[in-house]
Amino acid sequence: MRKEAPIGLAFIEKLFGLLIIIMGAIVFQYTRMTKEIEGVGFGLFIFFGLVLIALGVFIILAKGK
Repeated sequence: MRKEAPIGLAFIEKLFGLLIIIMGAIVFQYTRMTKEIEGVGFGLFIFFGLVLIALGVFIILAKGK
């Protein structure tokens, strides 16, 4: 017997995923625009932004129980 998640919980889950995607896009964009952090910091923040975007997409596409 499977119970569906309340509609409010599913909505908040998708909204949280969208928020994470937006945060990842902001990190990615500001890192690309900033020329002062070349080297290790540049690659680290680009990677971090892409991880946030991927996590947000995963949260949006995942089915809630």
